[in-house]
Amino acid sequence: RWPCKPSPDSPSQRLSIPSYLGYEAPARGLASNGYAVVSISANAINSNDNQLAADYGAQARGQLVLDTLDMLKKADAGAHVVHHDAFTGRDVTLAQALDGDITPSDLVGRLDLGNVGIMGHSRGGEGVVAGSTLNDALPVHRQFGIRAVLPLAPVDYDRISLPNVVTGTILPYCDGDVENLMGQHIIDDSRHGFRDDVLRSAVLVMGANHNYFNTVWTPGGFPASTSDDWGFAPDSDDPTCDPDAATTTRL
Repeated sequence: RWPCKPSPDSPSQRLSIPSYLGYEAPARGLASNGYAVVSISANAINSNDNQLAADYGAQARGQLVLDTLDMLKKADAGAHVVHHDAFTGRDVTLAQALDGDITPSDLVGRLDLGNVGIMGHSRGGEGVVAGSTLNDALPVHRQFGIRAVLPLAPVDYDRISLPNVVTGTILPYCDGDVENLMGQHIIDDSRHGFRDDVLRSAVLVMGANHNYFNTVWTPGGFPASTSDDWGFAPDSDDPTCDPDAATTTRL
């Protein structure tokens, strides 16, 4: 549940999993090449999507992306930014959130929100697809320039088709969580569904595993809630993926 507080069925303090930190290395790589990069915590959605959302949280994640872009738009304009933090029960200003690394004034006029790429992992993969379609539904003057969408090992419960945006889906062959690689639907459902000329591609990475895309989810990367999901796969003796196989090529 969210926020992480003791509850009648779990009297001890619950632990918040910092999933958003699991992409720090590629984020720093992009930032070193001049990109402004934000990794968004979606724990409030993760905690409630199965129980409360018919679409398992896809639209909520998409709206979270757009709300974050709205926040960055205000920061770029030099406007005051404040949000309520349900975890602590306090309002948090942008200056407090940045924690001295950089200041709000450092962001003024520095963000190009006409050129945006969004990536989401697992349920976040369907979330960024939903975010792009929600962006398309906004009045033109309020839309962000989402130019590229990267669903990474995504689910696709809702079969959302995605027009007018470059899409690159990455599928891990040794995915023991989304084991039917349903994210391929995102490409197949869109490639002939629209009269546009954007590039759509899917890459199946041999040896790649679902949880290992996120370092916090990787065993040894965080003290709780990590697992090698391949052990739950229906064909766990696949020589490409079984870490105990003599010929394994798993990454």
